[in-house]
Amino acid sequence: MDDQDVGLGLPGDVGRHRTQQPTGDGVQTQAADDQQVRAHFDGQIDERFDRRTLDGPFLDVRGTGRAGPVLRLTHVSPAGDEGFPGSLRVSADHELADDGTLRFTLTATTDAPTVVNLTQHTYFNLGDAPDILGHELQLDAERFLPVDTNLIPTGERRSVAGTPFDFQRPTPVGARIAADDEQLRLGRGYDHTFIPGQPPGFLARHGRVRDAASGRTLEIWSTAPGVQFYSGNFLDGRQAGKGGRAHGLRAGLCLEPQAFPDSPNQAAFPSCVLRPGETYRHVLEYRPGVD
Repeated sequence: MDDQDVGLGLPGDVGRHRTQQPTGDGVQTQAADDQQVRAHFDGQIDERFDRRTLDGPFLDVRGTGRAGPVLRLTHVSPAGDEGFPGSLRVSADHELADDGTLRFTLTATTDAPTVVNLTQHTYFNLGDAPDILGHELQLDAERFLPVDTNLIPTGERRSVAGTPFDFQRPTPVGARIAADDEQLRLGRGYDHTFIPGQPPGFLARHGRVRDAASGRTLEIWSTAPGVQFYSGNFLDGRQAGKGGRAHGLRAGLCLEPQAFPDSPNQAAFPSCVLRPGETYRHVLEYRPGVD
């Protein structure tokens, strides 16, 4: 395995929950809608949840069975933050195993019913090309969530069969991204949730990315019911990543395990409501490799 840095270091745009105004299951919010980011990212442009600084120490995990050192970062989001009810105490454990697997364990508790859907929004480019159109992508999903003009899921769970969204076999990202397809036009490419379909809370592989030129691979594993595939459609060179480097259209891709966006407003979607006495827990892993 080589030591190439494959994360672009671009900022993410994820709030306490990715959705429109969540009102379902007895939870009422006044979440700020940021059209500059896209309607399914909550939060005000200067004060989003993802822009907060988290604090925390390395943990002594000797004798616990964990694979390596753990960095635990914590944050308290007060009641009313971004319009969400309830104070939310969040913990993010970062654990690096000897084989290079990076594991995130995200947990949260609350003192009032609220909604929560936490994920990782890292942009990846496994090669040296300026875009990820040549990356081979495999998603372990038979269905995906179509979206409306605001990129909010419509509630339908559509089969990927016979569509440009079928990545059940390794396929270059750019192979069908310009196809005459309404969903691709709405997202300017891929910006959709895919449904792996594993049992709730079960750690399963969601997908695999491979750069043919370098042979680098990356697998994404998670306990979440969905994974958002975003092909960098809105990158325009104005956002700087690591070292101040600007990244243009489709310079990186994101695979974000998560609950279904807009689930508070979709009765048929798995619930994302967290109540006092309960603990939200999401485990996700990035497993690098070389073919």
